[in-house]
Amino acid sequence: MKIFRHIVLFLFIVASAFGATWCVPDSINTIQTAIDTAQSGDTILVSNPYQNIGSVEIIGKKIALLSKSYINNPANYVIATGTALYDTVNTLPLLKISNADGSMIKGFLLDKSDIGNGGGVLVENSNNVVFCGVNFNSNCFILNNAEVCDTNTTHYAFSSDDSASIILVNSTLTIENSTWKEMSSLSLLSMDQNSELSARNLAVYKNICTSSAYHINASTANFNFMTSYGNTFTFPVWDLHSSYALISNSILEFAPPIDTSQYDVRYSAIPDNYPGFGNISLDPKINTVTTYPALWETSPCISAADPDTSGIPRTDILGNARPNPIWAPPDMGAFESSRHMFLNDAHHFWVSMGGHDTWGNGTADHPFATLQAAVDYSGNFDTLLLQPGQYRDCVEINNKSLTISSSYLLNRDSSYVDSVVLFPDSGITAPIILAKDVDSLNISGISFKEGRGRSFYNNYTLGGAFYCENSFCDLENIVFEGNRAYYSGGALYALGSTLNLDHIDFNNNYAYLGGAISLSSSVATIAHVNIENNFASSGGGIYAENNTKLIGFYTRISKNIAIMDSIDSHLQKPLTISQYGGGIYAINSDIRLHNTIIDHNLAYNKGAGIALRSSKIYFVQSTLTDNNTSADSSAVLYINDTSDPSLILNSILWNPGEYEIELSNSDIEISHSILDGAQTEMLDREGNNDIELTNVLDSNPLFGINYSLSGGSPAIDQGVASYTRNDKYLINYTPAEYAGSAPDLGYWGAFPNVYFTLESIESSLTNYPESYSLLHAFPNPFNPRTTLEFTLDVPGNTEICIFNIRGQFIQKILKRELTSG
Repeated sequence: MKIFRHIVLFLFIVASAFGATWCVPDSINTIQTAIDTAQSGDTILVSNPYQNIGSVEIIGKKIALLSKSYINNPANYVIATGTALYDTVNTLPLLKISNADGSMIKGFLLDKSDIGNGGGVLVENSNNVVFCGVNFNSNCFILNNAEVCDTNTTHYAFSSDDSASIILVNSTLTIENSTWKEMSSLSLLSMDQNSELSARNLAVYKNICTSSAYHINASTANFNFMTSYGNTFTFPVWDLHSSYALISNSILEFAPPIDTSQYDVRYSAIPDNYPGFGNISLDPKINTVTTYPALWETSPCISAADPDTSGIPRTDILGNARPNPIWAPPDMGAFESSRHMFLNDAHHFWVSMGGHDTWGNGTADHPFATLQAAVDYSGNFDTLLLQPGQYRDCVEINNKSLTISSSYLLNRDSSYVDSVVLFPDSGITAPIILAKDVDSLNISGISFKEGRGRSFYNNYTLGGAFYCENSFCDLENIVFEGNRAYYSGGALYALGSTLNLDHIDFNNNYAYLGGAISLSSSVATIAHVNIENNFASSGGGIYAENNTKLIGFYTRISKNIAIMDSIDSHLQKPLTISQYGGGIYAINSDIRLHNTIIDHNLAYNKGAGIALRSSKIYFVQSTLTDNNTSADSSAVLYINDTSDPSLILNSILWNPGEYEIELSNSDIEISHSILDGAQTEMLDREGNNDIELTNVLDSNPLFGINYSLSGGSPAIDQGVASYTRNDKYLINYTPAEYAGSAPDLGYWGAFPNVYFTLESIESSLTNYPESYSLLHAFPNPFNPRTTLEFTLDVPGNTEICIFNIRGQFIQKILKRELTSG
């Protein structure tokens, strides 16, 4: 290993360490005159700010060139606006130090010179030269056969197409607490002819290089506690020839080549799984909000540097203690955080009411206090677990796939749902969780309460508790209660998203549109979901728009209200919304409901149960009952301007005292169902809507408890086990999925598994017999019962389907392999 030579430089803080003191402009007018007058070892004390014209030369003398204001109060002195050397001609170096061992420059702004015209700062043939508290503005820094200590300095705004910002030729440069920023040059650093660099607490950011940023030839460099971030560099960034670089405890956005003979990287955050002891390849999580690249409190670089702290700088670049606290390993990079917890490299993180966002790391022993802290700390596909408690947070998840749950995830105990409750931050209008551009978000086993929605215009909000946009979300075993949105989606709002909801309860949520759920340009599949006692002006339970697809199984939509008066006290909105759809209101959307009960919903206007505009519905094996519309001549199910026919199958519509269905420019097929009043309880507005009734009964279904069927119900065994639409099975029950000889009607009538994707009909006819005879039906098909007789010449798979006189498919009554005969 290369052994670095350490330079011990004594920084004289007071002028008395030198000889005579010359004051500019008090005793001598100009800096150069004072230097020419002074003897080696004298001090030049400058008190005139920004009036000192270069070029200045210190040749053959040991001179201390000091800013009086800086010496008097270095901690509060603003170098960028303080004592300055400037040059408007740029024909010579702004500052030249030659054959001047032990010279010192303190507290100066070296302002706006240009190497292209001979400017810049040049130190040659000089040892033990000190620059302290100096800003190099638009100046390159050239060392030729020199030894220089550069502390508490800033090199910035230098621009050159053909020069490096810092050049070492047969020289040694020791850097501590230095910043290189906002420079545009050929390279940042050029080293040649056995030069040496030792840099500690170095921040490098917002620079642009047109060639390799670090060009090192026949030289050695040691970077310790360096942060390099937000630069625009040309590859290769590191260019070493017959050289050696040791990089430790640092953060690099660009990895050097893997060449162990020239590069030794340790305890550093570096991309691409770079080899070396203690290195990490995680996102360092740099805070880009601040003016310098400090670490977020969730950075994996915290407490991740070499735990052996002997010989390290005891402060960071800003003067903060390092390490902090004293017993912890230091942080990687130039900036030390007050957080000290060791990196948790697991993929699950705990959140607890007794946790701490600064001193926690997500382990069970050191959990975070807020879900947002855990989200920020985690990586893609990590799991966040909340211990029992009531949390107040407004969590944003952007482009990160996560699983969030209580201990329900570990043991499937649904009692944890009530033990983990998420509330919004007090005083903040925001959903409790906001997810955008998330490929996979799984949330389970928690409750959401009192969310107020994401603000999008004036005081309008969306998604009281949960807002998702362009995301795929799976929600399971969750309670949404008492949430509100001042426009749409009292509990949940989805835009351009795909949702899977399983075992979810929505209670007492309210919004202008969609008291519980609002969906726009989304696909939602719901199963075992209860939507009860929610309020809206339209869509008391659910509101869907913009080509949304909603598919539901085993869902109850009950006691929801779509009347403006019911929420006026909450939202203070005028009576301008249609007040349609007590249970569901859909516009330009497709709805398919299986084994669903919609009951006791109320609407002031159209569709107490369901209202549809330019939307179709498949209402299958479901029950629509005891809903109430306040307006006269309005129905419980309202369908308007629908291009494709809707379907009611194996279902019960029984809403005494109400019109059951109202159609306007819409067609409907009702098959194997109970319809109160049959066609007499339907409002056919234009008189030209295509209404097709097949095996529709007008008989009291004789409901039992929870709308089950009593023993004498006419709905028993009246359904069909198989039904197709558009070459797909809408239902295709096995005998095990219903009781009796056929499915009963209504949501208790069959109990199939949940299949959100329809099964395609088999199209192959390979094994069907080619020869058969269909005999006359007896008695004729216009009787209540008809016997169909047929013969087969050979055994084979046999399928018999019934079609109406229009050629429309009605029912498949047989599909199995039969013997001949």
